[in-house]
Amino acid sequence: MKYCQKCGAQNEDGVLFCTGCGDKFEVQGENPQPNPNIQPVQYQQQSPQPQYQPPQPQYMPPPYQPPQANRRPLSSNPAINILKQIGSSPLFVTVAIMYSASLLFQVIQIIINASSNPFAQIMSALDSYELYDLIPRDFLYGMEDALYNANIMTVIINIAGLIIPVLIGVGLWMHFFASRDESSDGMKTGGLTIIKICTVINFVFACIFIFFVVIVCILAVIALAGINGDAAQIAAVIILVSVIISAGGASVFVIFYYVKILKSIKAAKMCAVTGTPKYKMSVFVPVMNFISVFFGVIGLFSSIATMYYLGAVAVMSFIITVVLNSAVLITISVAMLSYNSKIQALAYSQNPQPQYPYPPPPVYNQYNQYQNQNRY
Repeated sequence: MKYCQKCGAQNEDGVLFCTGCGDKFEVQGENPQPNPNIQPVQYQQQSPQPQYQPPQPQYMPPPYQPPQANRRPLSSNPAINILKQIGSSPLFVTVAIMYSASLLFQVIQIIINASSNPFAQIMSALDSYELYDLIPRDFLYGMEDALYNANIMTVIINIAGLIIPVLIGVGLWMHFFASRDESSDGMKTGGLTIIKICTVINFVFACIFIFFVVIVCILAVIALAGINGDAAQIAAVIILVSVIISAGGASVFVIFYYVKILKSIKAAKMCAVTGTPKYKMSVFVPVMNFISVFFGVIGLFSSIATMYYLGAVAVMSFIITVVLNSAVLITISVAMLSYNSKIQALAYSQNPQPQYPYPPPPVYNQYNQYQNQNRY
């Protein structure tokens, strides 16, 4: 097949003339003459079209996070893991150690008080003021026996008063070792149960003490009111009102404080049992602990001035005990606040709040719609 140079028609190889326009084909051996009527075809090079590319997402660097220690989780449950981490943290170990040390210094104070002789101290004070010869000997002998028996009873009461604090210390150490247990995803709550029982006992004793204080103050006011004279009656009424107000305020404070402590212990137990992050401790307890530490430090300086007769060892033991108890309150408060913040963050991550790109439209009731329609 060949093509005509004039019209471009397709022809057989043996034909001499074009079937389209009749033009003669060139024979091989002849010099072909260029046809001036035929314009050479010029091809224009086209630039390549850009291909469509979808927009690539811009890389946003992650927010900065402080480096954290590579600590293996103590439980597969996130809530129980938080409870275990706080219970086995150095902060909680510090609480247990300082509380145990305060118990040790309390025992030292009991031993010092048991070995002291209050009668000899009183005799020394009377002799320094030259009052020894003015007091009858029989009265001094009776006072010596009474002070000896009172000293024995004081030691017994102090030893009995250490039973509940020792049990609370045992509960703290049990909770610490239960928090370090990695053999199971759950958590034992025996230590928390002991602390809860001891707290209930302290709450009952506090209520009984407040009740007896109120009764004694009322009896004293009644006896004072029986004295003749208008001034005495006015003073009795003033004292009665002040006693009722102070006792009532103290009672409400003590009851509310112990109720919040029990609520916080229950929150920790429910978190360990259910594994859900919806149980938070009371913030009232840490706040009142900080306030108690403040007034306790102020009371410490006023008490030191009245304890000079006990000796340097007893005074130092008392100071260390108060400082340790204050440090325990501060440290346990920080641990409670840390637990609340972590549990709240976990609860928020599991149940995020819905976020709307635009504010929701206002809701109009039928009455507002009717007013808008009949405005003009």
